[in-house]
Amino acid sequence: MYIDHTYSLAVRQRAEEIIKTGVKTKDAYHVACAVVSKSRYLITVDNRLLKYPAQDIITCDPIQFLDYLEGDEQ
Repeated sequence: MYIDHTYSLAVRQRAEEIIKTGVKTKDAYHVACAVVSKSRYLITVDNRLLKYPAQDIITCDPIQFLDYLEGDEQ
């Protein structure tokens, strides 16, 4: 899904919730955009962000993502 300006309020609200958990502002907006767009995965190499316990999305590094993809094919 493409996120345009019509989703800005939803993204901002979600990011503010995430920021309250200690995630940095830019990272919180990345997660919020992924969640609002209903993405299944958020792929990152940021160790702090990988530790964020997201309930609405799977946060993983590129190698973990490939493992998830291989599991989906079976």
